[in-house]
Amino acid sequence: ARLEEDRQKDAGCRWRGRVGELAAHLGECEWAPVKCPNGCAEPPLRRDLAQHDATCGSIQVTCSIHDCGEKMERRLLAEHEGSCTLAKVECPNEGCSVL
Repeated sequence: ARLEEDRQKDAGCRWRGRVGELAAHLGECEWAPVKCPNGCAEPPLRRDLAQHDATCGSIQVTCSIHDCGEKMERRLLAEHEGSCTLAKVECPNEGCSVL
């Protein structure tokens, strides 16, 4: 518990209390790292959890390419969209107007 208390002090928590109150405080401390609900390895601070969802690489997203709709972790989306077999591309041959 001492290491956890030190991490929170370094992060900015100013709580002071009795040993018997520490567990309850840690359960609500805004500066405590919490498990990401999306399962990523980067535990956000409780106070940052809402913003974490906006950037979390493990949150499930859907490919935006028409007719694909495949679901994957956000961290894989750019790679998928770059190679999605349903993505429209232009013919590389000069003068060809076929998509």
